[in-house]
Amino acid sequence: MNIFNKNYLSKWHDYLGVIIALSLLFPFSTVYSQNLHQKDNDFIVAISNNPSFNVGDFILVGYLNTGNTQFLSESEYLKSNYVKKHYNRENFHKLYQRASIAWGYFKQLQYVDKAKLRSAHYNYGQWDVMNSQVDRELVKKVKYIPHSGVKRIN
Repeated sequence: MNIFNKNYLSKWHDYLGVIIALSLLFPFSTVYSQNLHQKDNDFIVAISNNPSFNVGDFILVGYLNTGNTQFLSESEYLKSNYVKKHYNRENFHKLYQRASIAWGYFKQLQYVDKAKLRSAHYNYGQWDVMNSQVDRELVKKVKYIPHSGVKRIN
């Protein structure tokens, strides 16, 4: 078995990505356990614990969707110990603004055919504009990284 074979590395990377994503995505109770309508995952926690993930990663690797993931108001997050521990107010506001954009893309991408989503995620770069086959808007949404440029306290 040649571990440097491109296909082997791709499969290995996919499996590792799933393991990392599943181990890092905390239940919603990590953020705010007082909410009566909690879901299994929280979008801010997922973004915070996976800063290099783009929107496509959350859907295709983390298996998040609008049915199992929730996104609260900024004021609700600011009450949580999780946010207080990891962000100052200014950095969290910046993260929340970027997360709001990502949440909009995330909701839209729930209705895209998974094969088309995988193709946009794995086959094209965000700046792959010369290829006429590329759905540029889809690639832009899939490749958006919500944590980009936001610093955590710890």
